[in-house]
Amino acid sequence: RSLLPAKIRTVVVEFIAEVCEEYAMQAQTACLAVQLLDRYIVNSRYLVKDFYGVELCALVCTLIASKFSETKNPAIRELCVIGCQEYTIQKLKDTEVEILRSLEW
Repeated sequence: RSLLPAKIRTVVVEFIAEVCEEYAMQAQTACLAVQLLDRYIVNSRYLVKDFYGVELCALVCTLIASKFSETKNPAIRELCVIGCQEYTIQKLKDTEVEILRSLEW
């Protein structure tokens, strides 16, 4: 069960699906990314401050999921500019470490 408000979660799930479609990823990658995002939000008690923070987490969860189920992953520098806001490579890397720690990996 996600702690995100239903409207935000719907937008984020659609965003993950669009990212996966853009990079020709499998449907299971999108499903895993959503599952990772939900688990991160529950484990970390993530408080939704704005959509950009959730979008950043969704991008990183998609990247993590792609590492499990894809033979070719999107480049981090490409993901930096795919969302509504530009993120730095370091911000994506830091967020990836934060999410993986929260999920105890």
